[in-house]
Amino acid sequence: MDEKQKQKMIKLLKVFKIAVEEERKTKVLYKKMQKVVSVDKECSILFEWLANEEVRHEEKLREKYKFLKKEYEID
Repeated sequence: MDEKQKQKMIKLLKVFKIAVEEERKTKVLYKKMQKVVSVDKECSILFEWLANEEVRHEEKLREKYKFLKKEYEID
């Protein structure tokens, strides 16, 4: 991989890292909302489901990030 491609990959990895951080923030927000609406069982279940979806998205992004870092030997 030439230097230009490596720089593009580094930028892409930064985007992945930001996306993982945002997924985590969103998960925390959904967990807080779940507590706020805990009196309404259906809303609470919805926010729990949304938080769990964010966890799955975060894990997928993190795995892809690790794979790309290793694949392109970027530290």
